[in-house]
Amino acid sequence: DDTVAVSNVSFELPSRDVLSLEAAQKAFDEREEQLETVRASGAAEEEVRRAVSDVKRANIQLNVARLSDTYTRDGHIEVNVQSMRIGESVLVSIPVEPFAELADEIKKRSKTVNTIFSGFSNGHINYLPTDIAHEQGGYEIGVCVFAPGSAELAIRASLDAIDDVTPI
Repeated sequence: DDTVAVSNVSFELPSRDVLSLEAAQKAFDEREEQLETVRASGAAEEEVRRAVSDVKRANIQLNVARLSDTYTRDGHIEVNVQSMRIGESVLVSIPVEPFAELADEIKKRSKTVNTIFSGFSNGHINYLPTDIAHEQGGYEIGVCVFAPGSAELAIRASLDAIDDVTPI
């Protein structure tokens, strides 16, 4: 089979509520100021470490707020998924850092014999966790801009993009 085909599918994923950019910047500035105060006071090393840790956490939240401010429109984030068919193989790519379970599910539900899934393609918006991961929490969830339910929507859009380049 020497078929070559390409598809681009745009879809929206719901965004989760995060601190506003202004609130996150204010929190970061306050933590930095507290760190400088702690350092200037000659505080014990452990207290300085805690203040540094607070600045790091505030910086992470500031970065999440920046991501949300950049990508979120009316409670949603537009994402593009691409599929490229070459013969019997289809490469489907998406600009997020998906949890491995998403790739597994796309491959399992794909109607093509050889489906190759790629995250971090044509950009990198943010982590895309499963709903179970949202429930469990953790670092990736704390810095994620996507709301629960986004993973299944991304899987469906990826499968639509695969269907666009494969015969019925």
